Amino acid sequence: HSCSPFTRKLLPPLAPPDNLLKAGGKGAHSAARAAFAEHEERLLALSFTSIYEYLFLLRDASQVLHEARKRGLIYLAAAVSDFYVPDDELAEHKIQSTDGGLALHLHSVPKMLGEIKGGGGSDGWAPEAMLVSFKLETNAAILKAKAAASIRKYGIDVVVANQLQTYKSQVTLVFAEGDEPPLSIEVSGDETDEVPVSGVSTTTLNLPSQGGDLEPLLVAELARLHDLKLSDEESVTPRRGGASMRIVS
Repeated sequence: HSCSPFTRKLLPPLAPPDNLLKAGGKGAHSAARAAFAEHEERLLALSFTSIYEYLFLLRDASQVLHEARKRGLIYLAAAVSDFYVPDDELAEHKIQSTDGGLALHLHSVPKMLGEIKGGGGSDGWAPEAMLVSFKLETNAAILKAKAAASIRKYGIDVVVANQLQTYKSQVTLVFAEGDEPPLSIEVSGDETDEVPVSGVSTTTLNLPSQGGDLEPLLVAELARLHDLKLSDEESVTPRRGGASMRIVS
């Protein structure tokens, strides 16, 4: 249960994460409290419970980060549903049981990733920020192709691609080679052989044999890629403590 970066190892709390972390405790609780105390002044935790809240917060947070320009890093780790029921289609009262069962029609959640970079123009929410998103699949054969499609369609800089079966122990970072986006690949989802993709590079991170968490390795690698991006584009000193944002469900 990932309610915030510092409480994800704890059981789902009855209190808000901030209150939980300010209380006493032992073991994992104590470690989470220490990590929270170290970063508290630089962490603004914004909770959400609906897709509407998430999309509005994503827009507002991205627009604020626009001031950081290329030093901004947007890390979209929130697990957002692909489908939803619009407010105007929600039942006002309890749905009564019927002998015929219940048919539920779900709508696709609006794809807002493209609004962040604005198609490479200047009208995006944070067009110069480094944009990192996640892609989770159960079929390894289409994973890289789906990640490449996201890069091309939404202007994403890095896609953290993982499989449901191994997401805690292995992730693959997918990013475009050079300035040109990768070729668009159409997949059905049922492929058994890996779909070939051109125009992308990959880096695979594995959980060390001694255990622990994969996330510190992932964050460190993304920070390194951000430093390289800044150095290549601006010839500036690599980012240390620069503006960054992480959205976590």
